[in-house]
Amino acid sequence: MRVGETAGPPSGTLQSDIMAAIQSRLEANNFHLVDTPELADFLVSFSIGSRESVKPDSDTEKLTGSGGRGGWGTAVYGGDSDSYMQGILVIDIIDAAEGQSVWRGASSKKITADDRENMAEVINAVVDTILSDYPPR
Repeated sequence: MRVGETAGPPSGTLQSDIMAAIQSRLEANNFHLVDTPELADFLVSFSIGSRESVKPDSDTEKLTGSGGRGGWGTAVYGGDSDSYMQGILVIDIIDAAEGQSVWRGASSKKITADDRENMAEVINAVVDTILSDYPPR
């Protein structure tokens, strides 16, 4: 695993859970891990990230238009918002001989408190969802 220059490494458990989930799903599709990258048909790369997102509730009203003396703007009236963490996982399949990406799958999910308690289950479900389309038919 290589970690991007601007990103900190994921926790050891998160990293190993993602790698294990990817390996398990690919093995279920009759692919086998080889120890030497030079002998591989393809390589697997993944990227993870998270961001805080805000979703306004249904009582929020948004008005866009010109004001009384001219000009443009947006006004938001009333309501509250729901702040939550959005997790993102991207899996790339790379042709080992060419070094070029040949397939990409991605998913994002709102991370709840329950998800944080059962992260391995969440990872397995997300990886299964992403890799359900690999290999392409």
